[in-house]
Amino acid sequence: MLDRLSSAEGGARLPAWLETHPSPANRVAAITKQIAALPQDFSGTSVNRDSYERLLDGLVYGLNPRQGFFTGSQFSQPDLRFRLTFPDGWTTNNGAQAVVAVSPQGDAVVELSQASEASASAATSAFLAQQGITSGSSARVTLTGSLAAISTPFSAATEGGTLRGTVLFVEYGGAVYGMVGYAPEARWPSYQAVAERAQRSFQPLTDPAALNVQPHHVDILTLTRSTTVAQMANERSSPIGAATLALINQVELQTPFASGRLMKWVIGL
Repeated sequence: MLDRLSSAEGGARLPAWLETHPSPANRVAAITKQIAALPQDFSGTSVNRDSYERLLDGLVYGLNPRQGFFTGSQFSQPDLRFRLTFPDGWTTNNGAQAVVAVSPQGDAVVELSQASEASASAATSAFLAQQGITSGSSARVTLTGSLAAISTPFSAATEGGTLRGTVLFVEYGGAVYGMVGYAPEARWPSYQAVAERAQRSFQPLTDPAALNVQPHHVDILTLTRSTTVAQMANERSSPIGAATLALINQVELQTPFASGRLMKWVIGL
């Protein structure tokens, strides 16, 4: 399955001596050898495949949009009910601790995270108190939705040189969110406007479609007749392709399933 997944994702195979893990083919060969050396009497044992697979029913498949999702450069967080638009063309990532956008040249960053302080003022003071940071004058600003925020220019001394940027903290929904944009000192003037525009795009999320978005789920089907994944894909809709459905069932598209067998499917709510 790992080998098929790598092929489906277009992954290039590294030489064995460069890989950090054994290749799927080498794993199969090693496991087959180990199995051949084990006792081959399986009387009194059971597989319990169906009871295990039923535990997967309802499992979230793929990324959960309730934890935030991108539509182009626009980031929406339905559970926390806010939206932010990052600069166009930047590489974005929704991480566990922060949402980050990096410029195409890799020399500027805009980052969003939740602060631990109880107010924008306290969060600003804590950020500026960090070693190596000097700041200019803070300004109180009002964002879309009449959200109170504090914006502060800063510079930071690092081993790689001086960074310049702007940090903005906003109070919303009983929490404080921080957005920091920065770049090397010489490059910041060319990024300042676009970074600060992204920071000030923070706003309440009111779009019903975004607020009500739901993740895809695994649906465990009990087949009433013999079939294949390819045949089922022609009869039953899924947000993912037939080849991926075959992959998560660890079969080929035309592998026959007997009546009464369980099949993993993916549905969108």
